[in-house]
Amino acid sequence: MTEHDPEFEEFLKRRRPLFRREEDDGLEPPPELDRLVLRQAREAIRAEQPLPMYRGSRWAAPLAIAATLVLGLAVVFQFADEQQPRVVPEVTVESVAQRLDPPPPPSAEQPAWRRDSEAWLAEIERLRAAGQTARAEAEMAEYNRQQRAFAASPDR
Repeated sequence: MTEHDPEFEEFLKRRRPLFRREEDDGLEPPPELDRLVLRQAREAIRAEQPLPMYRGSRWAAPLAIAATLVLGLAVVFQFADEQQPRVVPEVTVESVAQRLDPPPPPSAEQPAWRRDSEAWLAEIERLRAAGQTARAEAEMAEYNRQQRAFAASPDR
């Protein structure tokens, strides 16, 4: 529709007008306005251009196929590996627990080394060196409990 039809143009030249008008008729729009209206009419009836489709890279399909093959082979090898019998080493369980006496309850009057944190830590190290690890661990737990209580006290 946007192209000129030569047959139609020829028909328009041959027809006989019904009314004669003067060449310089003031009621006729200027030719530039005709061209503008015709151009806008052509644009209005023009079919919409389809949106360009996204086309992936040329290497995307071969890469996807290769990745699928690698993944498939990995799955096959994983299942083939699971089908082979595994040698499970023999495990034995032995009881290595010792009887530990609970630490003595804290007395109302503390020893002098519990009043100073450095002396308390030195006493814990002395107990460990003497082989009294259970008592040293109990003293360390009491030391940590006291230090947490001291750090969380409201007057600090």
